[in-house]
Amino acid sequence: MVKNQPCIEIFEIFTAKRLHWVVKDKGESWTGQYFRDIILTERVFPFLKNEENVIDPDEVIFINDKAPCMRAY
Repeated sequence: MVKNQPCIEIFEIFTAKRLHWVVKDKGESWTGQYFRDIILTERVFPFLKNEENVIDPDEVIFINDKAPCMRAY
């Protein structure tokens, strides 16, 4: 096993219409604040609000792993 391997961290989401992935910015950590402010607010929510990506942007509900259901307001 190689220690301290460089890696790419990706958040993936899919809908009935599309697959979307977000690559973590180099040097950033997956903190709760980074996840909320960057991954969700800047990347995931705009994707889910676009009707090209989802069937009805007003009815989007998503689940992140074992977290409770969330709405993309």
